[in-house]
Amino acid sequence: MHVNIDLAIQDGPFIISEYFIALNPDTFSPSTWWVSRTNEKMDYWGGSVPGSRKCECGIAGQCEIPEKWCNCDSGLDTWLSDEGWLTDMEYLPVRRVSIGDTGTVSDEKQAKHTLGPLICKGDGKFYLFNIDLNRI
Repeated sequence: MHVNIDLAIQDGPFIISEYFIALNPDTFSPSTWWVSRTNEKMDYWGGSVPGSRKCECGIAGQCEIPEKWCNCDSGLDTWLSDEGWLTDMEYLPVRRVSIGDTGTVSDEKQAKHTLGPLICKGDGKFYLFNIDLNRI
């Protein structure tokens, strides 16, 4: 499977993280992450880039609270979501999603994660060796 992913032009699953009240709004240590194909703990989310520790809204500066890196960090007493495509082929497929700090029986924190199917398109090997015969 890794060979197919490595040769794809574009791939990735769409991931949606929904939260009611922030999971961990005031700490710098992520309580939720996903695990890459090489068993690395990944703490960036769909629409973002590896190492950023951000979601798509954090990269674009469009989170509900602009200073936050993800909507899940907002601490707001409402349902919010962070979503986007995971596209860095080096780390795909997602092996596991670990969800932490979903509250206790005495608070109202909730979380829901939806991971779509891995989609691979194109053949990088074809494009890598494609020759324009009109130029020969």
